[in-house]
Amino acid sequence: RSYSSEVVHMDHSLPNPSWSKDMRLIFDQFMKKSEDGSWKRLPSYKFTSSKRLEEVKIFFPDAKPVKEESLSQARLFPRSLEEGLGFEYAMFHNHVENRTACILQGGPYLQGIPGFLHGGAIATMID
Repeated sequence: RSYSSEVVHMDHSLPNPSWSKDMRLIFDQFMKKSEDGSWKRLPSYKFTSSKRLEEVKIFFPDAKPVKEESLSQARLFPRSLEEGLGFEYAMFHNHVENRTACILQGGPYLQGIPGFLHGGAIATMID
C-alpha cells in the first residue's frame, strides 16, 4: 500500500479499545440481529466521498446531498476528534421497519459536568 495512491478509509463504526463494555454488548446484540438481514450496520467514515454517498443513498434514497465538489475535503463533525475523545457510535438500520438505531458513547471532550455528556453533544447526535 505504501506505493499506492489509493486512500483507504477506516470504518469507525466498529469496536475499538475506547468502547465501554456496555457499548460492545449492545453492538454485539445488533450484530446478532443483522445475521438474518433484518438489520444492517451502517458504516461510518471521517471523510465523505462519492462512494460513501452512494452507500448512504442505498439506505436513504430520498436524501438530497450537497454538491459533490464541495464535499471533497469535508470532514464529518462527529468523527472529527481522535478515537475515544469525542463521539464513538455505531448505527444500524432496519429497512422494513424504516427504523435506525444509534448506540453512542461520548468521550471526555464532550463532558458537561464531569462524568456526564454535554446536552449539546446529545443534540448533535440526535440532529
